[in-house]
Amino acid sequence: MLDSSPEFPLYPNASFDISAFRNVLVLAPHPDDEVYGCGGLLRLLVEQGAKVHVLVFTNGAQGGDSDSDELITRRRAESQAAAAVIGYSGLTFLDYEDRSLGFDDGLIQTLLESLTEHQPDLVLAPAITERHPDHQVLALAAVEALRQLDQPVTLGFYEVSAPLIANALIDISSVFERKAQAMSCFATQEALEPYRQRLLALNQYRAYSLGADVAAAEAYQIVAPGELRRSFVSLLQPALRLRRSQQLAIDAAELPLVSVIIRSVDRPSLNDAIASVIAQTYPRIEMVVIDATGGRHRRLPDYLHNRSVRLVQSEQPLSRAAAANAGLHAARGDELIFLDDDDFFYPQHIARLVQARAQSPQNLAAYAGVEVVDAEGKHLLIYDHSWEFERLLVTNFLPIHAVLFSRRLLDQGCRIDENLPILEDWDFWLQIAQLTTLSHVPGVSAVYRYGKGFSEHTKHYREWRRTVVMKWLEKLGTTAFEQVFFWAATHLDEASQLVTYREKQLAECQNSLNEYQTQLASVLGQLQHAQQETQTLRSALDSLLNSRSWRITQPLRRFSQLIDRIR
Repeated sequence: MLDSSPEFPLYPNASFDISAFRNVLVLAPHPDDEVYGCGGLLRLLVEQGAKVHVLVFTNGAQGGDSDSDELITRRRAESQAAAAVIGYSGLTFLDYEDRSLGFDDGLIQTLLESLTEHQPDLVLAPAITERHPDHQVLALAAVEALRQLDQPVTLGFYEVSAPLIANALIDISSVFERKAQAMSCFATQEALEPYRQRLLALNQYRAYSLGADVAAAEAYQIVAPGELRRSFVSLLQPALRLRRSQQLAIDAAELPLVSVIIRSVDRPSLNDAIASVIAQTYPRIEMVVIDATGGRHRRLPDYLHNRSVRLVQSEQPLSRAAAANAGLHAARGDELIFLDDDDFFYPQHIARLVQARAQSPQNLAAYAGVEVVDAEGKHLLIYDHSWEFERLLVTNFLPIHAVLFSRRLLDQGCRIDENLPILEDWDFWLQIAQLTTLSHVPGVSAVYRYGKGFSEHTKHYREWRRTVVMKWLEKLGTTAFEQVFFWAATHLDEASQLVTYREKQLAECQNSLNEYQTQLASVLGQLQHAQQETQTLRSALDSLLNSRSWRITQPLRRFSQLIDRIR
């Protein structure tokens, strides 16, 4: 389960295609909802030749301060005037009392009769999420009537008093001014509130995801004919259904809890490790700090920036392997990852690994690239190889904080071998690799600081590497290692060929560089010669200009210029 997806697909980024609709029935709870909610769409439908008929259910008598009979007349006239602006003449007033609509057989029968009469291929109704009770009842009744009709009719919920979660946006830029003009017809309602201004602003906002060229849009929740047979609850929860279908969490508790197990001897670098966990973009994380000092560790708060922290203390100093097992025992998470107190994550590390686990749940572990730096932070190398078990059997290319793994692996018996003072993580990954493939998440998102940890890595590496190899030789047998030797020999041969090819390319580049340098030296020599000649000519010119004969003949030159101008 993930917490987010890029550009959530529930929200459209293209205008909904309405070209197939030829016969449209609009269900308006009050005189004005048909234009406020879908006036732009209705104008587009009229322009493409569709037949539009509007049913106005209530008389609107409670929508103003004047005498009810007069108000009913005025509101009916307003809907008729707006219809003329939009361009349809099909308008029926059913004259229910305001706030009298109830979800009953009478209302459903009225709808069925209208559906049978008009035979629409598209029905527009107010959304169930509307504020007004008449809107809500009409939404329920529309769904039930269409179910009973049992004909292929598309249902579109529109919004007026409350924005809905839309799965369809319709570009009304070309008819926006026409809709605004039609909305101006409802003077009785404008006297109560600036409905026109507010709903036009909603239409402008609805263009948000359609691009800069779209000035306004109307939002709808479109329900295809086949979907009407499902429960109405599912129709009202498109966002929740879509999130669920994409393995996205609906509640934070549904996100897997990730336990970050930090083996700590209370070095100053622990602050960096903890800070990197706090900075993670993934939301559900607990930190389990294992005190490997034997009770001399500093105290830690229960929470740091809303991240849970538990310090697991021990009366005796713990080896690397024992500290790791203590962390596995104390962790409560669904997913687990180690982090030593001298290493750190980049902010996206855990989120990337959780996403990889969700996308390939059959793989019970996932790993990302890790950069190795020295004690001063200078880059040494990067571990970011694609998954190959043979490579892992040859050498450990998975730093301990590269891998996020499922608790299910612990249930199947994976544990850190406490007989190994170093290379315990390599052995642990080999255990895991017997049970699952590891998903590779390319790209570096964590840092391993080499040289700040235990000195046994360099002092006794060969001895303990031999111990691990012999352990797995006994487990896997000679056949597995023969395959690994073949794999290694093949990769060594490929690497040797690649080195030869690169050396050839380098030699060719060096030859080309030498040629360019020779040409450049020649051009520079020519440039230097030209500069010298230019300097010689400039010196000669300066000598001429400063000579006695040049000064004596200056009046003659001026007189000659004057004669030329007279001519």
